Amino acid sequence: MATLLLRFAAPLQSWGINSKFDRRDTYNAPTKSGIIGLLGAALGLQRNETTEFKKLTDNLRIGIRVDKEGVLLRDYQTVQSKKHAYVTQRFYLADAIFLVGLQGEFALLQKLKEALESPVFPLFLGRRSCPPEGQIVIALHEQETLDSAFVNTPSLNKDRNAADEVRVILDAESQERDTFWLKDRPVKFDIYQREFALRSVKEFFVNIAEIKEKETEHNPFIELEV
Repeated sequence: MATLLLRFAAPLQSWGINSKFDRRDTYNAPTKSGIIGLLGAALGLQRNETTEFKKLTDNLRIGIRVDKEGVLLRDYQTVQSKKHAYVTQRFYLADAIFLVGLQGEFALLQKLKEALESPVFPLFLGRRSCPPEGQIVIALHEQETLDSAFVNTPSLNKDRNAADEVRVILDAESQERDTFWLKDRPVKFDIYQREFALRSVKEFFVNIAEIKEKETEHNPFIELEV
């Protein structure tokens, strides 16, 4: 299996999972529905192209490494109707950095890589008000699993006090131990009939301190490499 690695970073991100009209929550990491939606935008899919979205959902194993945990922010907005004004709450993750991995067939990942580098529709990290910062695509590895990529890729967090141990969330089989459920598996993206199913995931921590050390080792010949 091949793995496509992406960088999700922005001043604000928001990954809704239990949102209602007057309260738009965010999960603490990108959701599968949010990631699939972003891929669909890059490919130019319309919301009613359920079959194409299903192919992405069924053929990609998704994982997230949380290189920098976001700070939860709450924003109050007023929505005006003809008779009343409603105060809504919207939650965001500030300054978070995620290493997102997609595992699947190489041909599909190559197609997604090209689409993300030249997207049909604008990309956003959960909400339209949250455009991504910098380059999204990091690398496409033809022979590497998500598990391997997450312990071999240097931290995307360049802060001096970056954590050595970071959280990882992976798609899992329901019979695996220590799994839990998230209702973020997209079934329909139709604006009038959105539908989501449960997804089994597992969460654990990996130590990336050694990768960071290797990355910062001094090499006097590095500037001479072509």
